[in-house]
Amino acid sequence: IYRAKGKGSFVKNPGTPERHSKKLIAFLLSCQDMNDSSLMRFMMGIQRCLSPSGYSLIVENTEEDPETEFHFMKKHLDNRVAGFILMSADPERSLDNYAFLRRRNIPFVLLDRRAESFPVNSVTCNNQDGAFSAVDYLIGLRHKKIGFVAEKFFLSSEKERYEGYCRAMRSASLMPDDGLLFT
Repeated sequence: IYRAKGKGSFVKNPGTPERHSKKLIAFLLSCQDMNDSSLMRFMMGIQRCLSPSGYSLIVENTEEDPETEFHFMKKHLDNRVAGFILMSADPERSLDNYAFLRRRNIPFVLLDRRAESFPVNSVTCNNQDGAFSAVDYLIGLRHKKIGFVAEKFFLSSEKERYEGYCRAMRSASLMPDDGLLFT
């Protein structure tokens, strides 16, 4: 049953397919620095992939808050989006949100980081091998004291980079120096 303002209530024809979506994908991202150029590259790349299939991208900043993230999920589900791309500030704090989407069979994918305790689809770079390659390059230039810097060391992406850093150091018979670990 649905209502049309000024016209009354109507019973939907059961033979009519459900209006699945408005061909919209919601990108919910949590970030402090909206001037980060990598975010624009993410958005442009996502839109480039969606456009040939007729989809458009909605972008919302959830301000690093799982409750705000959930609010936007509910809002966009009411608008009948087809799915979500999520870049949560801390995926482990957003597990209830992911479970909510999973229970409703709403497609979603995590971007750049993943929840280690809640397996879901994610799109990330190979952080460990990337860090290994960078450190290996510096070792090849004969550097011995190589540090590691991480802003949010609890994120899966930063942990993976640290593992690559340590692996490269050990493979060159160098020990990672805790004095050169900056978090």
